[in-house]
Amino acid sequence: MRECGPREGTCARHWHLALLGNVGRRGVGHRPAQRRLFLLALSACTLGGSAAAAEHGTRIGGVYSLTGTSDIDAQIGPVPYRRTVPSTVEVKVEPAQDARVTLTVSADGRTCTLAALMTGIETLTLTPQQHCPQLAQLEGDAQLELDGALNSGRAVIHEGRMTLTTQWAVTGTLSTGGLRIPVSGTIRASDSGTRKS
Repeated sequence: MRECGPREGTCARHWHLALLGNVGRRGVGHRPAQRRLFLLALSACTLGGSAAAAEHGTRIGGVYSLTGTSDIDAQIGPVPYRRTVPSTVEVKVEPAQDARVTLTVSADGRTCTLAALMTGIETLTLTPQQHCPQLAQLEGDAQLELDGALNSGRAVIHEGRMTLTTQWAVTGTLSTGGLRIPVSGTIRASDSGTRKS
């Protein structure tokens, strides 16, 4: 259950009435009528929070075009690979149920769908340990096949602008010239941009 602060209108009023009706000389909720009032207040607060989250989720839905950078810290076989590269991604935000949201992230012709939860008025927290398999064709016959496991992710959407930060643990192989070279490491990405539809 979410917390109800003094600025949250109906929820706060119900909660205040519940406290007034339940705190007495003999403790909290010692009379049936007071217990019913207390339970009604809890219900109003919880349901009101879900409705508010769903309504705001509808307002933040849309397609966002983002640019930024990805910091790569990896090991390709015995060779360390550290580089910061530019990134361009498109993110489709779709409200699901209650405070849940789906993010479809597309980049370089590849797409990954991620689940998130509204943890604030403008904040989405991505569920950890989601996986995004990626396959990239490099120069010549070289091919990079990776699996990314999400360590953490957060999106902030304010007035039609999104900032998305993610951190991934990646493992996979680089195939080239008949060889398969193991790859492992981390990728930290930070992208921001505006809603285009």
